[in-house]
Amino acid sequence: MTTTLWAVSDLHAAVKRNAAQIDAIRPADPSDWLIVAGDVAERGELIVQVMEELADRFDTVIWVPGNHELFCRSADRYRGREKYTMLVQAMRSIGVVTPEDRFPVFGG
Repeated sequence: MTTTLWAVSDLHAAVKRNAAQIDAIRPADPSDWLIVAGDVAERGELIVQVMEELADRFDTVIWVPGNHELFCRSADRYRGREKYTMLVQAMRSIGVVTPEDRFPVFGG
């Protein structure tokens, strides 16, 4: 098969009815890449959970945060730059490419 570059955005994983659509994001080939272009969720732990699930399915996953990832509530443990830094570190720990990393070149 041919390697495909996928792109999705606005997953809004906190909305329960979106779970089936997120679960349906599966590569046709294990070498496929995925760009996740923002608005995965607002809570850090949910963002990481969803991205880890996607990273387990695709060869390469690139994360581009949206306003929902960077949204902070007063009760949040991490806020502002701290939240972004935490998310970058979490993405790197699960093998997801971040805006702070050198972007890979898709050759598919």
